[in-house]
Amino acid sequence: LEQTWFKHVMQTSAHDSGAVMDVISEVHQLASRLRDRVMYQHRSKSLRRLCQTRFVKTHAEQILQFNRRTDRTLLKEGILVRHTQTGKRKKYRFFLFSDLCLYASGGGRSKLKVHNYLPLASLTIREAPQEDDVDPLVSFQIDSPVKSFAVSASTPAKKMAWMEAVEHACRQLEREAMDKE
Repeated sequence: LEQTWFKHVMQTSAHDSGAVMDVISEVHQLASRLRDRVMYQHRSKSLRRLCQTRFVKTHAEQILQFNRRTDRTLLKEGILVRHTQTGKRKKYRFFLFSDLCLYASGGGRSKLKVHNYLPLASLTIREAPQEDDVDPLVSFQIDSPVKSFAVSASTPAKKMAWMEAVEHACRQLEREAMDKE
């Protein structure tokens, strides 16, 4: 098939090189759209599988339906320790999606229960404030209209990886919003 197509293109190019370039451009655009569609379907199946296997059913449905986004992708997952204003510390599993950050508890034999959904459109992060119970080497602050708190990673490298991932996701979401305008 490739050889037949190539032979046809070469014969046509002898007569009209502009038409060949148009055909090649159309084939390229078609291949790009097909690739995007396959990737979207793969991400959707992966997200659905993640939600159904890891989260309580009602929370899985909420994650899939949150803000009616159909292009949500998981960017990062890991354990962070959340610091409360009363000084308590609790481990949560954090999930960074392309438009959303959430944290959940549970796991092991039970499914995860989501504690809060933090839309990235209104989320900011910064270095953790200087407080007695927060180690600035491994901690950073998450600020959101929904909830604001400090979190700690297990190492400075993991802290930086989380901060960079969140900042990148927020910038990407801003670019997408500007492109739609």
